[in-house]
Amino acid sequence: MYKAVIVDDEKIVRVALKTMLDWDKAGFEICQSVGSAEAALKAIHRFSPDLVITDIVMPDMDGLDLIRSARNAGFAGDFIILTNYQNFDYAIEALHNEVLDYIIKTDISPEIIGKAVRKAGEKIGSRRKSAHSEEGETVSDDDTDRIRRHLLNPEKPFIFSAPCHALFIFLPSSLESSPPEISPGLLQNVTGEAVKDLHDRLISLTPDTLLIPLSIDFAAKISESGNKILPRIQNLVQLYMNSECGFVLTSSLGSTSDLDRALNRCRVSARAVLYDGFSTLLREEHATRFSSGDLKGKKIYADLTHLINEYQYDSAKNLIRELADHCRNMRIDPGIVSNLFQALLRLLHMDYMVWFPREEPEQRTLHKLSTLEQYNHALEAMVDAIGKNRIDFSETACRREVLHIDNHIKENIEQKVTLSDLSKSVNMSENYISRLFKVETGINIIQYINLIKLEKAKELLLIKDNSIKEVAYKVGYDTPSYFNRLFNKLYGINPTDYIQMIEQLS
Repeated sequence: MYKAVIVDDEKIVRVALKTMLDWDKAGFEICQSVGSAEAALKAIHRFSPDLVITDIVMPDMDGLDLIRSARNAGFAGDFIILTNYQNFDYAIEALHNEVLDYIIKTDISPEIIGKAVRKAGEKIGSRRKSAHSEEGETVSDDDTDRIRRHLLNPEKPFIFSAPCHALFIFLPSSLESSPPEISPGLLQNVTGEAVKDLHDRLISLTPDTLLIPLSIDFAAKISESGNKILPRIQNLVQLYMNSECGFVLTSSLGSTSDLDRALNRCRVSARAVLYDGFSTLLREEHATRFSSGDLKGKKIYADLTHLINEYQYDSAKNLIRELADHCRNMRIDPGIVSNLFQALLRLLHMDYMVWFPREEPEQRTLHKLSTLEQYNHALEAMVDAIGKNRIDFSETACRREVLHIDNHIKENIEQKVTLSDLSKSVNMSENYISRLFKVETGINIIQYINLIKLEKAKELLLIKDNSIKEVAYKVGYDTPSYFNRLFNKLYGINPTDYIQMIEQLS
């Protein structure tokens, strides 16, 4: 059964088209009947119809613009247009835009409509038959239905009528623990648009994963270099869902027991996209090829922040690249590596957020990432952003008095540093040095005092033997509760939770 959408701003025409033809007998199901081109584009996106019958003259967008917009969005179905004699030139232009046929509105009749729809059905059937011939047969309908029922309600294992493979399709959201924000059925509809001849074989597992049973021959075809089936799916998923998608091919399956085992391994193997990217057809057997590694996350973060605090930004980026290369060469379990890189991104952003203006795009680096290249790029971009925004008193062209103030704060980190102390150290009034410091550095002097002290406090908190109370005293705060409030205000987390975050890196 093929799918059709009817588009006309006149309700009487829409009703006539729906009622004057036995659509079931013609092999078509009318998915939706709409009154505007805008609604038609939504219906095309939702149903991926095989045929659209549309008027040309409509108030919001004419039929030709509808056709162009749908084609630009990747729609490959057929169009039949409705036109009046006075708009016949439009019909000619439409035929040049790969429109299958046109019908003069005054000539609408069951015979005319039936002839055009049968013509469309023959073309669609011929195209699907050609696709089957080109791409090979898949597993039988019976096996597909039995697999679908088994996944919904697992019972006793059964044997397939013939050995097969299955293609596991996944979105990046499937690699995360949080529920995906994806409409159920959308991935299935988009994939079905990319491989129409396989539409009846698509089995939705979750909103962001899909399974397609494949014959041995067909599985071999999609594994060949240059095969266009998987890129076609990826292009439409990117277009309609604004997302990457990846593929895992199972080993040979002979029964539902094989399938259940393969699906579990596919979900693990999908994480190999971290190293191989979305352009690679992954294999189920990758699930057994990861090592546990020995990533000392706490030391890695300590080394990284030490380089940043010493203004050695290039060295910090080299450390990140070396870490990524080590993970790739050792094929460390992608879950472990992803968690580490996500933690590094969160901690860096939290620890240095004071240097990021609220509108800085670097905050977007905390968004969901999937490949090692993306993680590496995000971390390096964050280091660059810190270097761009953070004051470097060793290089900046600040006045001598400002450099002296900076040195005085750092040399007296364990003491209570007041504005009065700084005023005396440079022999200037408190009001004057406050204004001078703000103009020269862009940061309030009291805020800077607390920032330097709290950055030192974070280093001390990483030393296991130091209590929070002791750290507060060591950076010049007599009241631990005040220290806790300042810490929370600047970093959005209390010292205890900060220690726990760092310890989780281990």
